[in-house]
Amino acid sequence: MASGGIRFGLANPCDLRYGPCAHSAPQAIGHAVTRLIVPLLSLLLGSGASLAETREHALVPEGADFCFSRTYDAAHLARHKRQVVSSLRIMGRNAWLSSPGLHASLYASAVVTFRDRKRPLELYGRCVERDRKPGLLRCSFVPGAFQDVLVQVIELEGAGESVKASPSADWLVVRAGKEPDGPYGRPATDDAVFHLERRKLAACSPPARLWSPKGATPELIGKLP
Repeated sequence: MASGGIRFGLANPCDLRYGPCAHSAPQAIGHAVTRLIVPLLSLLLGSGASLAETREHALVPEGADFCFSRTYDAAHLARHKRQVVSSLRIMGRNAWLSSPGLHASLYASAVVTFRDRKRPLELYGRCVERDRKPGLLRCSFVPGAFQDVLVQVIELEGAGESVKASPSADWLVVRAGKEPDGPYGRPATDDAVFHLERRKLAACSPPARLWSPKGATPELIGKLP
């Protein structure tokens, strides 16, 4: 065909518009993979940094000891005559790291005292992040008097030094150690929400039989269903 005519066929393999002529097929594939992997690694590394930052600012940071407590004075109890709980302490040690094999959970214990009794009630349980939000925890507890079911669920929501605790069950039912065959009563209005304070661990007086620096002891773990 004349030189001025139109030619049909494959593009010139050495045409720079289609990449350097020296690249073999395997090399071209390698470059393509590299172009895909580098942005992916950047995305993953960015996600890791974000997760670490989230854990650092969680309600209970990874590896931390924690204590949330509140003791109500006589004046407060006089204003809230239907409130049966006079103090509440929720605590734990070496959070998250001391519960291997349990996806995103931490051990916790609680101590509750009542206005009409001197003897406190001790509770044992685990907490998980609610809706995968680090500022929200759902803690399921069982009292020492009844250990076959989880009878009290307390949701914790933190903001700075204040932690809101919202129990799900009637404290008098929990205290009695009754088995809930069905819905077993919402807490009375004055026991529905507790505004706890974030304190140093010593303020919760964690029992040595339940807690060591490494986390929950076998005695505490053995009390869980």
